[in-house]
Amino acid sequence: RIATTAGDEHTGFVVDIGAFATTIRRVDNSNVAIPNSLFMHERIINWSRTPYRLFKTKVCIGMAKIDALECILDKIRERLEHVEGIVSRDERPLVVLASGFDSSANAQMCDDDYINIEVSAHLHKADIMTLSRVKSNIVNQIGLGMKDGLSTLSSAPTLTI
Repeated sequence: RIATTAGDEHTGFVVDIGAFATTIRRVDNSNVAIPNSLFMHERIINWSRTPYRLFKTKVCIGMAKIDALECILDKIRERLEHVEGIVSRDERPLVVLASGFDSSANAQMCDDDYINIEVSAHLHKADIMTLSRVKSNIVNQIGLGMKDGLSTLSSAPTLTI
């Protein structure tokens, strides 16, 4: 699997290397011929030679939940530390952050009413089925971490008569 710095259209699995072009199969199963001259001028990443796989995902939470943001991030981190298949923190960092968020409550929005939470984790190199299960588990744990963090919000006072 290779990628260039030219963008997603040049990311895929090498199918054929010819004299003038290299054909790759993209994730959507389409074949793309890339002129070999591109490889002379762009940086190439050979993912099949790396010991880890990088998994990134983003989720959004509503601005109404901003009071629980730090707790949500902490709960997601706690849950992801126990996912089998993620490389240990000693080897590679696990990154969970709200992009653009700082203590002054400035946040980069997904939309006008949402905060963008980004998760990046390095996974152990494995077969595609194992990686798929690990990624699915990561997404599930992110959801549960968000639920745990949101449970810290105090509910609206109830009126008793």
